[in-house]
Amino acid sequence: MRLRTIVTTTALAALWLSGCSRRTDDPEPARVKAPTPVEVDSLAAAGQGSVDSGGGGGGGVAGAERIPTVRFRAAGDTTGSGPLHLTLSQIGYRGGITLLGALDGATIAVPVNNGLRPSTLTLDIVPTPGMPAATLVLRQRERILAIRALADTTTRVTFPLGDVVVEQGKAAFALGITVPGRDACEAQVYYRTVLLPGSAVDFTGTPLAVSAINGFFAPWLERVTFHVAESPSLDAAQAALDAAAFMARHYRGMATEYRIAPLPADGTPLVEPGPWERAVVWNPSGSTMIVGTDSGRGTVLAIGARRDARQLFTFTGGADLVTSSSFQAGAIDLAPTDDEQTGVRTLAELGFADRTVEGNTLVVADFPFALADFGEVASPTAFRLVAKHSIIPIVGHGSVRVHLNGSLVWSQALDRTSIDEVIGIPAHLLQRDNVLQVRFQMVLGEGRCILGSQVFTATIDAGSAFVIDGTNRLPPGFARFPSAFLPGFSVLLEPRDRYRVELAATVIGAMQQTTRTPLAPALARDRAGATGPLLAVGTSSLADALEAPVHADGFRLRDRKGRIWDEFTPATSYAAMQGWQKGGDDVLLLHHTGTNGQPLADLLHESLAPYGWFGVRGDLVIRGEHGTTRSLTITNAGWRVEAQPDSPSSFFAKYRKVLFGAAAVVLIMLLWWGYPRVVRRELDTAG
Repeated sequence: MRLRTIVTTTALAALWLSGCSRRTDDPEPARVKAPTPVEVDSLAAAGQGSVDSGGGGGGGVAGAERIPTVRFRAAGDTTGSGPLHLTLSQIGYRGGITLLGALDGATIAVPVNNGLRPSTLTLDIVPTPGMPAATLVLRQRERILAIRALADTTTRVTFPLGDVVVEQGKAAFALGITVPGRDACEAQVYYRTVLLPGSAVDFTGTPLAVSAINGFFAPWLERVTFHVAESPSLDAAQAALDAAAFMARHYRGMATEYRIAPLPADGTPLVEPGPWERAVVWNPSGSTMIVGTDSGRGTVLAIGARRDARQLFTFTGGADLVTSSSFQAGAIDLAPTDDEQTGVRTLAELGFADRTVEGNTLVVADFPFALADFGEVASPTAFRLVAKHSIIPIVGHGSVRVHLNGSLVWSQALDRTSIDEVIGIPAHLLQRDNVLQVRFQMVLGEGRCILGSQVFTATIDAGSAFVIDGTNRLPPGFARFPSAFLPGFSVLLEPRDRYRVELAATVIGAMQQTTRTPLAPALARDRAGATGPLLAVGTSSLADALEAPVHADGFRLRDRKGRIWDEFTPATSYAAMQGWQKGGDDVLLLHHTGTNGQPLADLLHESLAPYGWFGVRGDLVIRGEHGTTRSLTITNAGWRVEAQPDSPSSFFAKYRKVLFGAAAVVLIMLLWWGYPRVVRRELDTAG
């Protein structure tokens, strides 16, 4: 009987040890798509997301998750309500505006909050040296608002905007330049008139208090802060990620900042933000409503349900449907609609209207687009150009050219008044972010010295379209994002805390700025729930679990012939961001080693600081505790990354729990086996 017990105990111990020491060498599971928002909602409705410990799973109330007390500003307090002054860079024109040639124009759209009126437009100008005296004309539709003279020494021009009509929170007007020609025989100079990003619009009036949810996200805001607990619930963290994508779409190109901030400490009230800011909090035991519509400015929004958050942040026009200060029970269908893919995407569907350009030498129309605008792993193979243009004089001639990312892909002479051509797009020229450029170049009235200049006009139809029947062949790495995250992707945070929610929200917002296609993150409860394409933020243990190319033990670099060129064995903690493919799905991982997560925050800030996600290149970004961020292209440059072989010290560090457990089991077995024999021997000796 004792022998059977010993054998059984030994077998169980061996089975336990084999389970603990098993490596992750199992075959990859079949590809599974990321969960949809409806599935996430159904989990919460079924009660699977209603209880949360704050660290691993759940969705309802997490540690210290509560709606804070709001301290409203006293009546008549005008702090932060001074005259608003917005530069072009703040409202979406970060590089300023360049007017090209002797006749050009640009449309400027200015966001206008309720209660405000645009008063003046002050332009900081860099004209072309030696340019003849020119004229700047400000108009809104057919109304001319003002005309100003422009010389080659002019550096600042001011226009009145008191008569501008504001429609749906936006004042749109056109600014045009005319540089008169000296005579038709003179070779045209390619004038460039630059309106600097520091050019500004000034406003008059006082912003109105917010009384309804559909007015909470004003046309322009300086900052939106989502306050969450240090260990947020699954629903609160999911809402914060959805809000990050919404903010990037709603304020695309603007300088509006989205932040994840901690809740105030117990007993400390949340100070009501000023008129140019908003605060959002999770209300685990209440409803979705604006806090303080009677006594405050209405700049605090409490969200009480996952479904309400999804209507606000993921449903097109979801906030516009709520005309009161709180959500009412409704039957709005939030299920995503499966739009039929026709294989054609027009310029209008990409957000462009008919584009009319005028000039007398060179006129250019730019159409920036991202591969993510075409959906999941799709890419254009051709472009249909539909345009009409004015008649070329008999003594003149011209041509039309199409460039993709600076490379010429098609050209032809202008011999008719309309263009309808299908132009092939070379796949090797496509990048994550692209610019299609249509250029018209003319010589009008050649050889006839007639004073005055003729004007060439062309209109590019918004029905011009990309033909989509190719696949995205971008190599693994950062260039595949955000295309690889469409139509949905999982987000895994280990542990799920405010710090990692903020990092994930920053990445999602930066990616959303590059595409018009909405991103749909789905926060996973645990590793088992993280399916499909994955955005992961964690520590070295998560990097090891995902079998990342770079993890805590370092890596080796081998060339195509298998020779080792370099070894990376970190002596101190570091942070890394890396993109690769695992089991057919793309993975973007941000992780740090050690207990200090600040290097990871610094890495992300330095990587996104210059140009956002537009400037992220390669497949690996790495940063130590001290030093600068380094961006590397490893896999796509012919290198192979492999993990460092386990050293005795790293082997012990990785498996010390298993070793200690095995030693404890062996000790217990020895006691189980030896103690009765020792006692019996002592009894026999005593007897």
